[in-house]
Amino acid sequence: MTTAGRKGQHRRMPTAGQKAGALAAEKKVAAASLFEPRGATVRMIPLCHIEVAPKRMRALRPATVDEIAESIQARGRLLQPVIVRPRRQRKDSGECYSLVAGWHRFEAVRKLGHERIAATILDGLNADAALLAEIDENLIRADLTPAERASHVGRRKELYEKLHPQTKRGGAPGAGRGKGKKKLEGGQVGQLPFTKDAAKKTGQSERKIRRDAQRGKDCVVLDDIAGTSLDKGDEIDALAKLPADEQRELAEKAKSGEKVSAKTPPPVPSPRDEIGPASASENALKDVELEDLRNAKRRLEIENIGLRAEIEDLKKSAALRAAGTWSAPPPDEMLVRLSALIAGGGDPIKRLLRRLLIAGAKTVPEDDADFEGVRKVLAKFGDVPPPAEGAAAEAKGTPR
Repeated sequence: MTTAGRKGQHRRMPTAGQKAGALAAEKKVAAASLFEPRGATVRMIPLCHIEVAPKRMRALRPATVDEIAESIQARGRLLQPVIVRPRRQRKDSGECYSLVAGWHRFEAVRKLGHERIAATILDGLNADAALLAEIDENLIRADLTPAERASHVGRRKELYEKLHPQTKRGGAPGAGRGKGKKKLEGGQVGQLPFTKDAAKKTGQSERKIRRDAQRGKDCVVLDDIAGTSLDKGDEIDALAKLPADEQRELAEKAKSGEKVSAKTPPPVPSPRDEIGPASASENALKDVELEDLRNAKRRLEIENIGLRAEIEDLKKSAALRAAGTWSAPPPDEMLVRLSALIAGGGDPIKRLLRRLLIAGAKTVPEDDADFEGVRKVLAKFGDVPPPAEGAAAEAKGTPR
């Protein structure tokens, strides 16, 4: 393809404005096909002959009723008839109808004191088809909140797939797949898939229909959160990810007027996040501090082991003394214990023990006395200076 041909093709692509205009046009066509169906009869019907279901897809809005009533008074008539379907025969008049669409218009006419209302009569509609028509009218005409729109689309999908089960995934082969309608066995024309049909009937994009249908499936409290703090697109998406019990708990709080949110709050930044990432020197310092803590822990564990061993020795010694079978430990062990006592005591205890050692050395024959060894032991434990020369002489029994 030449460059000029590609440019021409590029210019033929629709812009965003053109797409929006096309959707608006489809919406008008859908509204015309819904509100002015072929072969439908428009009659003036007494209000008392029209029954309104106690539960409808959309809650009644008094402000909307007032606006329609003012419009009827200003124009002198109701521009758009309500839609009804034959219900059953009445004994007095022989006719009775169920309201399909136009509840606000119905209430506006009744508020003005009129006895009759213009109504389009649709024959052959069962309850499901009538509810489907009500949903389509609300999606086309009404200004729905995100929760109301998701509830409408989700309910529409259930009804549509109930009326046309071949359009469901895994339904009749070839039904509703591909471009346009396909013929089924026996020459029957297959229905469009739900998304395409809803987009065509309501004038909305298929992407929007899919999103609202998913919300209607995953969120079980749409009717309860309409008009509350949770009636937002992002809140509904967050709510749909929660278990059903948590959804109902939040919906009850929102319904009571409390400002709640289903979205997870962002984490609170720590001072370190505000300062920025740690430098290499800070990380190195942390590593050193961590290693010091580990070493201190090891030392404490070793000391704890030693203390437990000493406690066990003391228990054994006490038990032996109580049994009268205790005997003095070997000299080396006594020397170790005495050294520990000297190291842990104050100067007075050290001096006392030194004198006791010297006094004990006097009782030892001179040939067996190891005065130099005693001096080394005394000098090794504590800050007590080695014995003076006179002390050694005194220990030997010689004059100073």
